[in-house]
Amino acid sequence: MSQKAILQEAERLGVGVTADEMANHLRTQLPFLFPEGGFLGKEQYAAYVQEKFQKPIPEFERLIRNDLIRIK
Repeated sequence: MSQKAILQEAERLGVGVTADEMANHLRTQLPFLFPEGGFLGKEQYAAYVQEKFQKPIPEFERLIRNDLIRIK
């Protein structure tokens, strides 16, 4: 099944990614954004995402949501 078809079916079924799921994913994949359990800050997050992935936060998080939906 293609990624587009998977995402369309997930939308049809009402399957999505919650804010908590997104935050947990970021905590496990990018732990340095959460020193001592607190979020580093939106500016540093945006700078990291732009430098590392050449994407603005909304596009980066959309890609993460799509990946998380595929593994649900």
